[in-house]
Amino acid sequence: MKRLTTDTPRTNIETALNLFYANDGQAWARGGGGAFAENKDRTLYDYARMLIKQHKAMIEICDDDMQLGEELTDCLWYGPGCIEGLIATLYTTAWAFAEIRARLKQYEDEDEHGLLIHLPDVPDRDRESIRDLLSDAKAEWIHDPSVGLYGPNEDEEALLTALLDGLLLKGES
Repeated sequence: MKRLTTDTPRTNIETALNLFYANDGQAWARGGGGAFAENKDRTLYDYARMLIKQHKAMIEICDDDMQLGEELTDCLWYGPGCIEGLIATLYTTAWAFAEIRARLKQYEDEDEHGLLIHLPDVPDRDRESIRDLLSDAKAEWIHDPSVGLYGPNEDEEALLTALLDGLLLKGES
């Protein structure tokens, strides 16, 4: 699979997929989010401050990042019908996107360094057999109170369900 994260985007798609990123526990806008003439990366807080000033939004611009974050979160209640709500929505979407991108980047880095286990593809005929076996095991789980067997515990039940779901979904693709 082609890598989606990069620290040096070259195309419009790469730029869009990497516009917001996390660095040292803080969300950043690459190239200032396209809003700064000097094209310098800015923290999401500085990007939000710039948007508030440019659009004369009725949001208190404070030097304390945490307080600004709280102000913007409060503005989510306004909805997209006003500029304050739009800036708050962009702020929230941007930090969430930066968090998701950081996790994807970690996964891609691990894959690049061979740290992920890739399971082999299972032929359809074998997938059907495994699915049938797991379905039977789930339906006929041993239930014998005299020897202390009461069926699967919650973790085992969740694992069986996940395996069955995975086989069912894989069979549909």
